[in-house]
Amino acid sequence: MKQKPTKTYKNRLGRKSGRGMRPWFLIPKIISICAIWGVLLACAALILCAPDTAHLPAVEQLNTSRQLLTQITQLLHYLIIPALVLANIFGLLLFLDEPRIFIRLRWLQTKMLLIIIAYPILFAFLNTKLSQSQSLIATTITKTTILNHQSATIKQQPILDRAITQTSLNLQVINWSLLIILILTTLVIILGRHKPKLGQNWAKTYAKISKNNKS
Repeated sequence: MKQKPTKTYKNRLGRKSGRGMRPWFLIPKIISICAIWGVLLACAALILCAPDTAHLPAVEQLNTSRQLLTQITQLLHYLIIPALVLANIFGLLLFLDEPRIFIRLRWLQTKMLLIIIAYPILFAFLNTKLSQSQSLIATTITKTTILNHQSATIKQQPILDRAITQTSLNLQVINWSLLIILILTTLVIILGRHKPKLGQNWAKTYAKISKNNKS
């Protein structure tokens, strides 16, 4: 007996309906996270690949470092922080889709703790270091200019040497801060993508949620 050919249906409209606004929130969130990760990497690369200025006069070395710090500060203020705010806004909108279920997921709890606690501390520290470094360079150049007008050339060099050494140390600290934030961002991406159980029996947790909803 011949089997009747099964009728096939063509999906002419693309994605199946029923997901609501989730795809529209998810796409800009992913773009924002990619922007954060990419700009953090670019900032770290700017420091690591900075040209050697040891052969230049001390004031020019400080000016070069100030330009580098200004670039990183602008990238932080105008790209990284706005992208971080957007990612959190769209993440919150996705969370509000099923808040009672999502709030019980351990991977999401871990991710939220990292975002709420670690990110503000690290970004505040990074911003402080950038401001201090730029302020140190500006103050040093002002002092040396005054001493130059007073023809006190001998007093200039120790001040410039201290500023160059301190700026070099500050750049190392800033670079390590950027790399730590980059690793943290990668960890947040992995948590959101793979959703590890972290020892949680989700079947039992979901059963309790369903029971509470019914009661």
